[in-house]
Amino acid sequence: MGNSKYRISHQPGYVLVERLPDYEVVFDEMPEFLAEMSAFCDEVDCRKVLLLGPKTNVNLSTLDLYDLGERIAGTRLQIAMVESHDASDADEEFLETVVFNRGGPIQFFANQDDAKHWLEIS
Repeated sequence: MGNSKYRISHQPGYVLVERLPDYEVVFDEMPEFLAEMSAFCDEVDCRKVLLLGPKTNVNLSTLDLYDLGERIAGTRLQIAMVESHDASDADEEFLETVVFNRGGPIQFFANQDDAKHWLEIS
């Protein structure tokens, strides 16, 4: 499942979302992406997500990050992100904090092993 920019698949114990190289995070496209990811998770009855992005371009304002964090928290998914991206560490922390403060677990990782450990699927 997915579109030309990402693939979504069910793996043992988690949902894998793979963004293609040079994926660009566009705020206006995020509601549809989150809805598709959430619907897939509902379909396979799995709330744990491993999101991989080999080279992701992030050009979001602080307000966009805040709104995105609220939307992510609303999915009620546990999301581990392993991405190579151009967002700052401060932007990562801000997004994690917004999601966490609204009851949603999300965390960025440098490698898949750490992400899988956090998701408790390793």
